[in-house]
Amino acid sequence: MHGAFGVDGAARTLARTDTGQIWTFADVRSVLLVVDVVNRARLDVRPGLPHWLVVRTRGGERLQLAKGGRTELAPVMERLAALGLPAYMA
Repeated sequence: MHGAFGVDGAARTLARTDTGQIWTFADVRSVLLVVDVVNRARLDVRPGLPHWLVVRTRGGERLQLAKGGRTELAPVMERLAALGLPAYMA
């Protein structure tokens, strides 16, 4: 997995550590786990394709915060959902 971001549940913020950008949970429209679009192979043939953890903001930004296998990113998604973010695994 690669990508660096931080979540502060108490402050209800999400931050990109590489750029220092910060969003409040209220800024987040959705958090999605999607297959890397560069890899256009069929999932039934290659189920281990990399996924992106993508945050969509209410301002229209689409942020690719982390890339890794679905099994690596699933616990992150579960934790984000537990914190109250609208997290969906496609």
